[in-house]
Amino acid sequence: MVDKNGTLRQTLQILEESDIDRRTTENIEQVYNNFLNAFLFGINVWKRGEHARALECLYYTQRYYLQLIRITEKTTNHWVNPFTQLENELSNKAYESFKKGTAPLENEAIHEAYIHLLKSSKKIIKQLEQEYSVTDFTQIIKEIEVYSLEN
Repeated sequence: MVDKNGTLRQTLQILEESDIDRRTTENIEQVYNNFLNAFLFGINVWKRGEHARALECLYYTQRYYLQLIRITEKTTNHWVNPFTQLENELSNKAYESFKKGTAPLENEAIHEAYIHLLKSSKKIIKQLEQEYSVTDFTQIIKEIEVYSLEN
């Protein structure tokens, strides 16, 4: 693609300079609902014994998890792809937590990654509930925890 008259550059510059506030109650709830949906989809696939597909689904769960982390750490510049510059933009604690939510293509490792992400997201949403008027997810998280630990 060639931008002969600079129109594309101007348009992209406007987008780059726009400062969308990702730290809103509505956005937090949307991200967390997406996280829970991705989690349930992945854990269901895992329970069916489709481990390769469950690993694929883990990516989406991780993606929403990272968006939650980026909200708490005020690093939402790479919102569309929250994996970008992860090593440089997250605290060591958040980065280590993310690493525990990754897995090789092994049955138990995949399950452990899902469980870790759910437990960690529970802490994050509790933290965000203190700052924002976020829906209380306590009951649904309990039900999902029980379900995800059943065989």
